[in-house]
This record gives sequence, structure tokens and C-alpha cells, in this order.
Amino acid sequence: MGFVLFYGDKEIYSNFYPAGFEIDGRTFPTCEHYFVYAKAMRFDPDGPVTYEKLVSVSPAEAKKLGRQVRFFDAGLWKEIDQDIMYTACLAKFSQNPELRKQILATGDDIIVECSPRDRKWGIGMGKNNPDAQNPDKWRGRNLLGKVLMKVRDTLRGESPSTDIMRWLFGYSNYRVEEVTHKFLCYTMSKARRQTYDTEYPRIQREQRKCDVPDSCGTVSGQGDNLPAAGL
Repeated sequence: MGFVLFYGDKEIYSNFYPAGFEIDGRTFPTCEHYFVYAKAMRFDPDGPVTYEKLVSVSPAEAKKLGRQVRFFDAGLWKEIDQDIMYTACLAKFSQNPELRKQILATGDDIIVECSPRDRKWGIGMGKNNPDAQNPDKWRGRNLLGKVLMKVRDTLRGESPSTDIMRWLFGYSNYRVEEVTHKFLCYTMSKARRQTYDTEYPRIQREQRKCDVPDSCGTVSGQGDNLPAAGL
């Protein structure tokens, strides 16, 4: 198992890489555009950051527009931002055949965003740093790389293994879905919920307890007793 190191908008794994895709009938030129759009629609749907404005600017300008979203709740966003990123990356790589081919060709290599300044989505160091291929020395969490590896598993028709999920998220169960499940039941359109159900075919829904009435049903389980996510 090796490493796939990337950084910059010329790399296919970058959120700024131009590879258009469609979600819910809307076309987005990059993952960054969708990420900011989802943020705006969640917290400030009637605000100044509109779909039309977003798709007319570069990904860097779209990122700046994201700072104009009002009523932003950092705590809530922290619980859902990885799921939103996964949705964008899955659409990007599944709808662009050449990109799908390239990410699948990485096999089981660890995908790493070598952003020197980003310690959340990247590793906090550059590609030329000798520690970039030593996860124990990383300064950041590499969340984008982890999302991309999850997308790769989905494209291969696999659910991430217990060992991989433990390495990625510190759990032997699917914490990301547990964290976002109730929120998604509240906010997703019917079409998006159907997409969500399709994307996680092997997750056992009966192990979750959903207390959102008439929204997604109520099933028994012990999902609510999981420890807080270490993300």
C-alpha cells in the first residue's frame, strides 16, 4: 500500500479541479461550488449566496462567497460537512468516466491532501516534506483524503471495511452516517433521501434509532449510545 499525494487545482482530487457534475438537477463546475452551495442552502437559503452567483465565479471566488453565508452554525456544520463533501466527490468521480478510472487505479493506496496550511482537510504539510508519507507525523487530519478513499470504496461497490473505518475515523462502526442521519432526515428532499439510501446499501438501518416522526421512520438500535466522534 502506497500513497497518492496531491495538492493544487491541477490535481483531479482537488476540490478546485474543473470536472462538472449534477446533483438534484443542478450542475456544479467543481466540488467547491457544491460545498459552498450546500452551506448556503442549509444556513441562509434566502441570502446573497445564490446558485446563479456561485456557478458564475471561480472555485476560489466561490470559497470566498461561502464566508458571506449568514446564520452559520459551526457546531452543526462540523457534524455534516464531511457528508456534504462525500456527496460532491461521489458525484464528481461517478459522473466523469476518466476520473472514475483514475481513482479506482489507485487501488488501496492512501490518498493524501498535502496542503501546508490546511490541518483539517489536509495534512498540514507539503508534498515534498519527507513526513508526508508518514501518517504518524502528519500535522493535519487529511479529511479530504479520507472522503476520497470512501468514494473509491463506493465506486468499487464496497462498503469500507471495519479496519479501514477504524483507521479513517477511529471507530469500528459507521460513525459518519450515525452523526448525520437525523439531520439528513430533517433536511433532505425525498429524492436526496433515496440517493442517500442507495449510497449506503450495506449499512444496517435497523441498528439506528431515528426519533424523527413521519420523516424517516422509527427503527430500534443502539446508534444513539455511540461515543462522540473523534473527527
